[in-house]
Amino acid sequence: MTQTAQNIPPEPIAEAKISFGEKLAFFWVHIGNVPVMTTVNSFLLIFYTDVVGLNPAAVGTLFLISRVMDGFTDPLMGFLIDHLPHTRWGRFRPYLMGGAVLCTINFVILWLAPLYASSGNLVIAYVSYLFIGITFDMIDIPLGAILPTMTADPQERNVISAYKGMAYLLGYAAITAGTLPLVNLFPTPQTGWTITILIYAVIILIFTILPTLKVKERIMPEKDERYSLRQMGSILFNNRPLVIILIATIMVNIGAGLSGGAAIFYYTYNLGDAYYFSLSGLITLPGVLLGFALFSRFSPHFSKKFMMFALLMLAALGVGSRLLIPYSAVGWVMASVFISAIGSGGAIPLIFSIIADIVDYTEQQHGYRAEGAVVSIQTFTQKTGLGLGGAIPGYILASTGYIPNGIQPQSALNGILLATVALPFAAYLISSVIFLTYPSLSPTDN
Repeated sequence: MTQTAQNIPPEPIAEAKISFGEKLAFFWVHIGNVPVMTTVNSFLLIFYTDVVGLNPAAVGTLFLISRVMDGFTDPLMGFLIDHLPHTRWGRFRPYLMGGAVLCTINFVILWLAPLYASSGNLVIAYVSYLFIGITFDMIDIPLGAILPTMTADPQERNVISAYKGMAYLLGYAAITAGTLPLVNLFPTPQTGWTITILIYAVIILIFTILPTLKVKERIMPEKDERYSLRQMGSILFNNRPLVIILIATIMVNIGAGLSGGAAIFYYTYNLGDAYYFSLSGLITLPGVLLGFALFSRFSPHFSKKFMMFALLMLAALGVGSRLLIPYSAVGWVMASVFISAIGSGGAIPLIFSIIADIVDYTEQQHGYRAEGAVVSIQTFTQKTGLGLGGAIPGYILASTGYIPNGIQPQSALNGILLATVALPFAAYLISSVIFLTYPSLSPTDN
């Protein structure tokens, strides 16, 4: 697996160990990735309803249609990325850096254009939300495709997957904890959100482009990746491990979309203070670190199937326990956040490691590495799951009598609890059971 495409000089054989500097660069590239979907999933619903003034049901429909439609374009984007010309900078890095520029521009438009437009706010929101998924693909799919090219060593893949997962989860914790305090430093919500979004745009641009220069692509396909669209169908769907990952991670992302998109409503109205949402972000941090520690400690000794089942069950337990906790018991609520974060902290890097394994399995079974196509399934599940998870709270809020910036009736509080706790609990539970059918791909999975 060390020959490159035509006219591209061969690169060194994949080394077993990757330098700390390269791992750190890989971490920072993913930090640049974080603000886009973290802010969208955590704050866009309440921003569009309570600041811009859009109807929650209309926003829910926006999330559903745009994200599901965009999700179905992901395999085509993966196909395109696998067929783009190879360069002396690698197969994926140049497109990652170019995509960062386009995505950053679209990110600013998504938030600020509906806020400042004198009319047509909903139309602007629909168009920019559809394109944020497409431009985010230009970052996310090349970035995901780089991981299996960095090394073929399974344990080293686990390590760099942990760096990737740590960036996502620590970035998520930082943004959920820091966004509202940053917004509220300014005299009006409009000014606060404007400055905050511009700061995040700078982070996306700088932290995506500069560290990418340090990351190396080592493993190249044995032949030119010129598979056809028909062959891509076989690569993606005549591929049992990938199909199982597709179904299971859609459920995980539905749970994440539900709990993430509605969480700020839960803390603001059910618990009575929006700053509990920021506190939950801080509580997530040590839970995530413990989850990483568990993943690193036990991944050499247990199959990935068992590890994923156990970690998702832990995430489900943390979320579901809030059904039994009274709103006044804020300490217990935060304990449940901590437990859920442990499960998520271990499961997320494990998913990235599994996707890298599936790239190797796909090459063995079908003759093509097809990193872009395989990773596009991961982004498809993320967008489809988060799209459904983001849409459902909007419909629930609209149907249960939610009052923007007002005192909520009990029906609305019950609806928020359903969206934030009960449905995510069910989604995580179903996903953990589905994952029990995942096959072993190597002796380390037995």
